[in-house]
Amino acid sequence: MSAYNRGESFVHRLSPLTKMLWCAAVLAVGVAFNHPLYLGAVLGTVICVALLGKQGRELARSLSGLGVLSLILFLIQILFYHEGRVVLALVPLGHGYGHVTTDGILFGLAMVFRMNSILLSVFVLLATTQPREIVLALVEKLRVPYDYAFMFTTALRFIPVLLAEARVILAAQETRGCAVSGHNPLRKLKAYIPLAVPLVMISLNKAERLAISLETRAFGSGNRTSYYECRLAAADMLCMVIVVGVLLTSLTFSFLGYGRVNL
Repeated sequence: MSAYNRGESFVHRLSPLTKMLWCAAVLAVGVAFNHPLYLGAVLGTVICVALLGKQGRELARSLSGLGVLSLILFLIQILFYHEGRVVLALVPLGHGYGHVTTDGILFGLAMVFRMNSILLSVFVLLATTQPREIVLALVEKLRVPYDYAFMFTTALRFIPVLLAEARVILAAQETRGCAVSGHNPLRKLKAYIPLAVPLVMISLNKAERLAISLETRAFGSGNRTSYYECRLAAADMLCMVIVVGVLLTSLTFSFLGYGRVNL
């Protein structure tokens, strides 16, 4: 989910600053609104930007991966949020137990749409922006210390690498007769225990090799220069104006009570 996908789309050509501003705007609008209809519109715009960046296949994988988490989050909200009119009782005995209310459903949908909007916007940023461009934008434009920016992008790079290593270890465990598939959650949890030790050891080895590589390149010994430069084109300025305009309009509507329900 965090790997860069090379491409020549309009979203790829935008500056990292523009996409960071867009992610921040999605986060702010997602927090400002709590009505599922408005948050669904926010999620729809995020999906449109992802498709504009030609990330349809990766977007489908991310949505399928977030599906289980979204379902769990939705069920938690409708089971433990009891304000509003009762729609049904999960256990229809006596006065009923496990009431599902209209406000609980609305609140659950709002939480799911908000979570998916924020996470998918970050996915679009990472999938359409090279890590070195993110580092340059953070260091040169936002004045973030290089050490912190480097640690951030290094952590992002480690995620797909560790996922690939985990798949290799799982395949090796299956060839040795270790059952890692099935529908029993306890059995699957027990089956994943042999995955933890080799994955931790691989992570430590990679971290050690990275530290040695940084030391041999005199990391942090002096001022840094870069061949690349983070520049803002006319398309970036136009997109920034649109994003800021939509953000201010959304915050104004939220302040006036639009897009918010008393849940």
